[in-house]
Amino acid sequence: MEEFIVIIGPMSQPRGQQDSCTEQEVVQYPVQSTKLFSEFEVTQADSTDFQHEAQDHQQSQEQVQANFPLPTDYRMSSKGIYVWPGKGGWKFIWPCMGIVKRYKDVAAETEYYDLEYNEGSKSQCIQVESSIFSRMGIDALLVRGVVFPSKNKNQVVDYLAAQKSLLDPILLFSSAGWEEAPRGVIRVGNQFVNPNEMAFLGVTRIYQDGVEGLNNGLKYDLKPAGSYEAWRTLYDEKVAGNTPLEFGVALGLSAILVQVLTQWNPNLRNFFCHIVGQLTTGKTTVATLAASVAGRPSTTDNGLVRTWNMTQNALTIMLNGNHGVPLVLDELSMSSQKDLTSLIYQLADGSEKSRATQSATLKDSRSWNTTISSTGELKITDRINQNDGLLVRILELEGIQFTTSAEQSERIKREVAENYGWVAPDFVSRIQQKPLADLHKLYEQAIFLVSEELADSKFKT
Repeated sequence: MEEFIVIIGPMSQPRGQQDSCTEQEVVQYPVQSTKLFSEFEVTQADSTDFQHEAQDHQQSQEQVQANFPLPTDYRMSSKGIYVWPGKGGWKFIWPCMGIVKRYKDVAAETEYYDLEYNEGSKSQCIQVESSIFSRMGIDALLVRGVVFPSKNKNQVVDYLAAQKSLLDPILLFSSAGWEEAPRGVIRVGNQFVNPNEMAFLGVTRIYQDGVEGLNNGLKYDLKPAGSYEAWRTLYDEKVAGNTPLEFGVALGLSAILVQVLTQWNPNLRNFFCHIVGQLTTGKTTVATLAASVAGRPSTTDNGLVRTWNMTQNALTIMLNGNHGVPLVLDELSMSSQKDLTSLIYQLADGSEKSRATQSATLKDSRSWNTTISSTGELKITDRINQNDGLLVRILELEGIQFTTSAEQSERIKREVAENYGWVAPDFVSRIQQKPLADLHKLYEQAIFLVSEELADSKFKT
């Protein structure tokens, strides 16, 4: 019987937020085959500065080290990187620079690199793409403020290519939520699990082919903050017993179920809920509460709450690869689009538009399966075509008072801003413990109960 496999644990800092070049994270690599500069063959073609460097180094009897590995036949002084060309002595190629980290995006099959260099007395770090390993692509470094002798382009490209090969790639899993683990082994604690089963990625480190990887959280901050106890205390004191607020928690957790339920209802690709209300109804509070079950419930720092002030293309890019993380779009009035028909269709359908590559082939389109919550003082159904195919894709709630007081609303928003990301991993763990047959039975029972409560209409089946 097929079961879902879930990984539970603290997620690594998102790549968009981490400083990958801090002293704590950078491994200090000793220079390979380090020689004292007094042993170097210094020719008349070498600069006087380099000879002085050799003399200074001989006096201090210290070995030169770098924050990155140096390939064979390369050396580094405080002046820069030198290569041994086989004759003529050591040749300067460019200042002290090197790749300190190498990332491989598993889904896109592309690589990225953290390049460290010195600017004055300070160490700087930028992220670059694999295009730098070509004579034309290396010019992109000049635009970024990295200066080197243009006549040494070929030597610089050769150096970076050789240096990159000395670093094991850190595997990046850019998706979040349910997905089939690709080619490798997933480790839960000290146990290795079947890589062909479904895994809930986004809250753990992943191991593949013996190489450590991480979910880079390019778009979402899913790392738990504060404590589960504090969130539960808030729930017990301010949420429990208030059906509209309890609905908010269920709304956030429903994102985890969407991907599961598509096995029995392929038409259920995403759940879209729009909450209509005035400022004092608590609509934003309940949406923030919904987001807090899975991650940071804010509009900043890769939070799960965004605004409607985004283009359609930006929205789809943000949703790509999301298979179980709730997302909130706050305040519909911020959208500049008068007709939202096309956008809502795409959000509910869960896939980006097909586009052609430069070679006239279709790019692989990415998808999402999750719960999208929206808020606004205006009805979203007033800004779309009134056709049945679109109306059945939207749950619109109007006239509901979610909070009972300003104090309750402020307490909820204050507490979830500090304590978030704990409930979803726990819920996923409980889902994983149930066989799919049991989940299917619960799904059918829920359909029956809801059908009993729905008013008769052409949409009731």
